[in-house]
Amino acid sequence: MNDVTNNNFKEIYPQLEHTLKNATFIAIDSEFSGIKDENIKTSLFDSIEERYDKNRNIIRPYIIVQFGITAFQRIHDENQYNAEIFNFFILPKSIPSKNRQVLWDVSSMEFLAEHEFDFNKLAHHSIPYIDEQEKEILQQQIQQNTLIYNIKQVISFTEEDTLKNTINEVAKWLATNIDETNSFKIKTSSPNLQYLMHKELRKHFPNIWTLSGNESVTVIKVEPNTREILSEEEDLILENALLESYMGFSKVFNLLVTLKKPIIGHNVLLDLMFMYQQFYKPLPQKWKTNSLGGLFDYFTKFGYYSDYDLKYEIYSPVPKIRLNNELIYSDGRYLSLVYIIVTLLFSYVVIEYYY
Repeated sequence: MNDVTNNNFKEIYPQLEHTLKNATFIAIDSEFSGIKDENIKTSLFDSIEERYDKNRNIIRPYIIVQFGITAFQRIHDENQYNAEIFNFFILPKSIPSKNRQVLWDVSSMEFLAEHEFDFNKLAHHSIPYIDEQEKEILQQQIQQNTLIYNIKQVISFTEEDTLKNTINEVAKWLATNIDETNSFKIKTSSPNLQYLMHKELRKHFPNIWTLSGNESVTVIKVEPNTREILSEEEDLILENALLESYMGFSKVFNLLVTLKKPIIGHNVLLDLMFMYQQFYKPLPQKWKTNSLGGLFDYFTKFGYYSDYDLKYEIYSPVPKIRLNNELIYSDGRYLSLVYIIVTLLFSYVVIEYYY
């Protein structure tokens, strides 16, 4: 199993992308900061519209904090599959001009603690994310040249002190190391601080340039003509790199959508609703009769989908899932509102029912 945090996300993402592209189908599962509201009661007899409306109101304040992906790849000419597992720790980070909040349900925390969930890993090394609306806001700030001002409003006092001290250290280094060393490396604790380091150091010192590293910035001495060339070639590289760091797990979500691979999960409607509101945009107000309506417009806009069924399933008929007319799954256990929604994009999969 691959435990994925913000420390190794960049390194593991190419492996994840390759694995998912070659998968026959994908299973997902999520852990949430909460899934209960004592004022809202679901019923076995809820219609799909009623259950959707209840779920939408229940999950609105909560988020996915851990997301599991298992990619299954069929071994041709053999009756078996290879499986590769990825386990993601997810938590929002501060972004310019928006106060982001997380609500925890105590019973959910107790459940996770009982099953040895690593809260320290979540708090210190989680992968950030932004939804489409937040991405648009950040892109507007880049275009309007207000991003740096807004970042200065969200950095911590510690980061602010680090920035001031670094400017003083670089000034001292330039004054006392005229011909000795040509580079000066600085550790940075966050993408926001790294971005500000680049911007502020380049503004204060016309005879240096800065290069990005892994949680670091390297300052190098340059001639004026070299500095001019480097400045012309920059063209929002720093801004795009910062936006990429904010994206985080949203890249995985977008990858799942664009690949159109069959998705299997338990009571997966909740997972999909959480994913939609957390990584795309607020859930639609209403569920449209006899269709998936606005909820899955984003998922289906990349391609068509095959047959699907969203009825309650109790013991029988037994759902049997076929990929290209080959049976891959059969189960007769109790199914809630949706025991299986076979694909995020509803493509290439048929759910067949046998009585």
